[in-house]
Amino acid sequence: MYFGNIYPFLTEDEIKNALLRQVNTYNLLFLLPVFEEAWESKFWRDKGYDGATFITDKSHPSIDVFIHDWAYRVHGGNYMDDFIFYKLQVILKDKAKRNYLGVRIAGMFLRVRNRVFKGKKGNSTENTKQLYNYLSKI
Repeated sequence: MYFGNIYPFLTEDEIKNALLRQVNTYNLLFLLPVFEEAWESKFWRDKGYDGATFITDKSHPSIDVFIHDWAYRVHGGNYMDDFIFYKLQVILKDKAKRNYLGVRIAGMFLRVRNRVFKGKKGNSTENTKQLYNYLSKI
């Protein structure tokens, strides 16, 4: 199966391998429980995955954007998801402060839409909460 409109010529396995390469390259092993949860949800099949919406990804595909898209598309998104995105951006040496500001501002509209019109609660999973707590300490 090919991976949606953004990567029409790459298979799901190729995308997964690229994301796992990024995890290994940047020593993001602490991210694996959340990544596996996001990957197993196969959210892109019915909810789509389009990479960074209002910013330019430093790399494609990018683990920080993949996790953030999953959180917003499946659960509705919240401040923990935005913070995780920010901390991963810092680790990946992207324009973290600018991008974080963007996701907080644009995310406000997405969170309202998700809660009011799509009925998503914005609740984090236990793996996401653990990742948030871990990243809060580093």
